[in-house]
Amino acid sequence: MDFTINYDFTIPTRVHSGYGILDRMDSIISGEKLGRNILLVTGKTAMKKLGVTARVTDLLKKAKKNVVLYDVVEPNPTNHRVDDGVKFAVSEKCDAVMGLGGGSPIDAAKGIAVAAGNGGEIWDYAEPGADTSKTLPIIAVPTTSGTGTDCDRYFVLTNPEKKSKIGFAFDEAYPAVSILDPKLTETMPRQTTLDTAMDIMGHCYESYISKMRNPFGEIIGLNGIHLVYDYLPKVLENEKDAEARSALMLAAAFGGIAIDRGGVCSPHGIAMKLGGLYNITHGQGVGIVLPYALENARPHIDDKLDFMARFFGEDRGSREKNAEAMVRKLFDFVESIGFKTKLSEVGVTEEMIPEVMERCVDDDDIDNDPADFTGKIEAFFRKML
Repeated sequence: MDFTINYDFTIPTRVHSGYGILDRMDSIISGEKLGRNILLVTGKTAMKKLGVTARVTDLLKKAKKNVVLYDVVEPNPTNHRVDDGVKFAVSEKCDAVMGLGGGSPIDAAKGIAVAAGNGGEIWDYAEPGADTSKTLPIIAVPTTSGTGTDCDRYFVLTNPEKKSKIGFAFDEAYPAVSILDPKLTETMPRQTTLDTAMDIMGHCYESYISKMRNPFGEIIGLNGIHLVYDYLPKVLENEKDAEARSALMLAAAFGGIAIDRGGVCSPHGIAMKLGGLYNITHGQGVGIVLPYALENARPHIDDKLDFMARFFGEDRGSREKNAEAMVRKLFDFVESIGFKTKLSEVGVTEEMIPEVMERCVDDDDIDNDPADFTGKIEAFFRKML
């Protein structure tokens, strides 16, 4: 790790974290300089069925906020869903947006805040250089541990007509406030727990090995990886393990912070293409590709994996042995938690490969990978099938 390089780092989000801290949301929100009319963006059923939507609404009202509910967000939110939310927010004169739920509603909330504050439709902001200076304040209340969107400037949306899924990145898309209550994650289905944890691993590993990496993000990413290795198995054994749930939510925040300047690599680049083309779950795509990407990049990152082994206290005595051990550790871990290990297990067929490969050409995330995929990407895909 090169500690001498120049880098900059900013995270303007005020984070309030703690087991059961949602009960204090009214006092937290009252103490922040936020809007009066809050658009509450959430999914269609889960939060309502669990009573979380009603609970959050009551707490916002207790904080003397007017609540406008937009509870129609689906997994992999589309530009159309966001544009409808923008029209609704403008018609209701909303001056702040809260995302409640997993990454999808929080990402949708970010998109709504950008376009409602600055005008136009959200896909207008897909091109670089757009003015986002009037973005509405964003509040994030995650109920999953994975995306890190509560602590970063990114959000991901799908355009079904273009069969495209892309990440947006604006400094104004940092949440002003994030309320991280690990207790809310106790109700996650087992598969969602797995998928979101592998998204954490993707963020932390990819930012650690990327061409854009810097020491600040690298150390944060290493800690996130370590937390997942140590605490995900405990959550899978006991879904109400408060310490383990808290550790995973912290790891998710670490992942969001780490990618903020280090970016992501081929696992996210490929997973985004699979999600846009075939609606494959983001966490599953990332989690399947990640071990193969680490193995593929290994000749270029032996020093990084050597540092990781020593950081984890697993020094095998030489750089080569340490690098091999860290690649094997990830493959073994994925298998041990019962996660899918092949793209064919999520419906990817050999016939789909050419279309995915075509979308991967000149992809920024894949270009940020330490490995060169020129002339090698087809073999890489076939290995993952």
